[in-house]
Amino acid sequence: ILDLDDLITVREEISGLITVSILMQDPTLAANIANYIANYVKDFISYEQHREAQRNRKFVEDQKSDAKIQFELSEELLTSFRKKHPIPRDTPELQMQRSRLESGIEENRAVYITIRQQYEIAKIEEAKEKLLINILDIAEPAIKKDKPKRILIVLLSLFGGFMISIPIALFRD
Repeated sequence: ILDLDDLITVREEISGLITVSILMQDPTLAANIANYIANYVKDFISYEQHREAQRNRKFVEDQKSDAKIQFELSEELLTSFRKKHPIPRDTPELQMQRSRLESGIEENRAVYITIRQQYEIAKIEEAKEKLLINILDIAEPAIKKDKPKRILIVLLSLFGGFMISIPIALFRD
């Protein structure tokens, strides 16, 4: 694993472009490994997105249930208040209590409708197959070798040979 880790290089640009480079003797194997990594990352991100969408939908579903219970509770409170205090016998204090209960119903209704809309959006998001990652190019086997740089090795050897041979030749002479 450590040897393979040394052979794989991952670079991330500021733009978000991720480049995976693999240096191996067999170019076909290197291309297959790069394609495997790309597909694995794509599948992993897709799975994580789906899991997050499920978690979000479940949370909104729980909130919707709570909002519905609160809405029904506020309706029951107003109904029981109306049974105890009919409108013809209203005093200013009873009218104020009645309007508070009615505004509580309106508030709970608005909350329930909003959460219900969010729930439908969450269900749609869960069903979507959206990817945050796009593979621009599939890996292909390299046509020519990248490493070792043979020309550079030959030139450095020549230069080094001259640098060592000149003092030796001067010393012998």
